[in-house]
Amino acid sequence: MIRHTPLDKAKSALDDAKGELARLATASDLETLRSAFLAFTAHLRTSWNKLDVLADDTGGAFLAWKNDRFAEVRRDSLLLYLWETRNVGEHSNNEVLRVQVESVWFAGPSRIQSIRLGPSRDGGMQVLDYEGTAPVRTDGRYELLELVTERGRKVPPPVTHLGLRIAELTLPDQAAIAFKFYDDMVQRADEAFFPRATMPKH
Repeated sequence: MIRHTPLDKAKSALDDAKGELARLATASDLETLRSAFLAFTAHLRTSWNKLDVLADDTGGAFLAWKNDRFAEVRRDSLLLYLWETRNVGEHSNNEVLRVQVESVWFAGPSRIQSIRLGPSRDGGMQVLDYEGTAPVRTDGRYELLELVTERGRKVPPPVTHLGLRIAELTLPDQAAIAFKFYDDMVQRADEAFFPRATMPKH
């Protein structure tokens, strides 16, 4: 039987974030990666908001604990970046990702008439024009961009999380680490402040 607690809505939002985490891990193009990443950060924020409101309503030790967690989020390179990514996604059209093209190849034998590379709108590179007999493909790597908040504060791409270096990890791996932080946080709050949550009556 499922155990219901006041934090069920926060847990539900984390389930949604987990779904976007899976989409992030399998994304094969920049737009899908960007969409999954922004949705992931939005669901993390929703989970936090549910916990935040509950703590404010409950007060006492839970409120003090929540305030400590918020300070931890604001101090942490990875968690702060994801927090501000959600704000950029909600309130602006600024890019948070770019692709750095590392190679151009052709899907089969090709007679090339012309090919031209140039900058993309996210600051990376793209194929601007191509005339040939086989489809052209590009390979590259995705990079997080420096964020600029509504107040003009610059937030660099994450370097560490809880003292451990993560700059070399892939975006899906970084997101998975952040997910674990939020998931653990909700579980700890549930166990510490709502240990006697009841089962639904039948």
